[in-house]
Amino acid sequence: MKNGYYAGHVGQLDQSFTAGEDIITLIRVKHNLRDFKGLVKLGIQAPVGTKFVLNGETIRIGATGIYELDYTVNIKKLYFESDTEALVDYIY
Repeated sequence: MKNGYYAGHVGQLDQSFTAGEDIITLIRVKHNLRDFKGLVKLGIQAPVGTKFVLNGETIRIGATGIYELDYTVNIKKLYFESDTEALVDYIY
């Protein structure tokens, strides 16, 4: 955090995901991250009712089709429970 703003790197995945596909691994490979400490901010747009697992907890996308999480959880594990199209924005 610098002057009230996070100075991390921003990324995006806009694709089809298969059930159980490790999204953290996709991010690590995409950005060639060897010393990855986890995501600090996350935004997901997916069909209403889509379920995903975040650090071992199952979460369902609500009525807006949008899920956002920022600066409260260090995200180390993330995957969808079933095949889905989604947009995943993140800061690492």
